[in-house]
Amino acid sequence: MLVEIFGITLLILITGEVIPKIYGANNASSVTRIMALPIEFLRKTPPISWLKNLLVNGTSFIGKIGGKSVRISTDELEQAIAISTEVSVSEDEQKLLEGIVKLGKTEAVQIMTPRIEMATIADYITFSEVLNVVLTAGYSRIPIHKNGTDNVVGILYIKDLLPHINKADFNWQALIRKPFFIPENKKIDDLLQEFRAMKMHMAVVVDEYGGASGIVTLEDVLEEIVGDITDEFDDASVEYKKLEDGTLAFEGRTSLIDFYKILEIEGEEFEEIKGDAETIGGFIVEQSGRILKNKESIVNGRYKLTVISSDKRRIKWVKIQEQ
Repeated sequence: MLVEIFGITLLILITGEVIPKIYGANNASSVTRIMALPIEFLRKTPPISWLKNLLVNGTSFIGKIGGKSVRISTDELEQAIAISTEVSVSEDEQKLLEGIVKLGKTEAVQIMTPRIEMATIADYITFSEVLNVVLTAGYSRIPIHKNGTDNVVGILYIKDLLPHINKADFNWQALIRKPFFIPENKKIDDLLQEFRAMKMHMAVVVDEYGGASGIVTLEDVLEEIVGDITDEFDDASVEYKKLEDGTLAFEGRTSLIDFYKILEIEGEEFEEIKGDAETIGGFIVEQSGRILKNKESIVNGRYKLTVISSDKRRIKWVKIQEQ
């Protein structure tokens, strides 16, 4: 009896669900053309049309009573995207979908430009010095700091300087705009919504002590969805290079997210033990407890990370070998 039940269930499952789904996914256009007319006929024919209206209206009524929309978890979305790879979805579309889903998991600290790499202006310098910094930096918005780069007091929009650019001297401090501060663990999907609502393009990331640890721009967030966005002003410096032995070398300041993208890995073995590290150099320091010297290395999973160059402050270059 049990054999018959399981056998019949398996047969119904395979012939009634699995095979039709596979065939329909691989021949979507032809199946749609064949089934369109019968489905339209059934949709308009009583009593099926009555049942359809009853179900649709009943669902709407229940939705109004509940007052809550259906919420889909990130894991469910990832499963849906994984299923979509089995049908006709291009690689670019797949990456775009994956980027959108990862927005809810990525924190601002993971994509920010760290303080040590920020172009900033001290609040006391002269107008001519400000213009020199603006020309050298090449950015449309520059943070203004007071008594150290960790104390950002405002943002200077370069477009605000244009009416005064020919003046010998000018009180440029009057043009400083109020900064938008966010915590390091701010999810970038929430940040994107705040950027849109506040019509802002830059946020200052602060640590638990209130000091600036970096900046995040709207471009940084969008790049997590669509990939790198470059223009004629972007620095084309390479953050990694291929060595003579075929291995890759990364700058220590390369973010772990970019590191994963270049190696085309998920990075789970790094994410599980990275701690507070957000760069490949920071990961090595986090695991070793110190700044490794040249030729010293650590092993993580199937990867060996060897320091090529470092100084007393940071790790500059790291060689990656797959074991």
